[in-house]
Amino acid sequence: MLGTVGLAVLFLLGYVVLDVLGLAARNQAAEVLWRRPLLAERRQRNRGLMKCGTGAALLAAVAGLIWLAAATSGHQEDADDARVLGVVTAALALIAAGLLATWWRRSGAARHY
Repeated sequence: MLGTVGLAVLFLLGYVVLDVLGLAARNQAAEVLWRRPLLAERRQRNRGLMKCGTGAALLAAVAGLIWLAAATSGHQEDADDARVLGVVTAALALIAAGLLATWWRRSGAARHY
């Protein structure tokens, strides 16, 4: 009986300790999250990078669709075009990813006035 009570007290203390640690971690994470700017604020910063990255992503999507059409056409004369379009699609996708990642990092940085 005494062992059961001791085990119950031990579990209760463990629960309290884990609850306190969990609340501290949650509060710290919430504080870090609130220090970041909202998406609406991010969109207002470095708009040129965002627009260029979005444009490059759209161009990559169009080039990808044309590449898909050339690659699946079944005509041998379209094989070279498909290779070129594949390279163009990959290059545009990498450019878009780089521009959008740069925009995301720069727009989230704290402003120093």
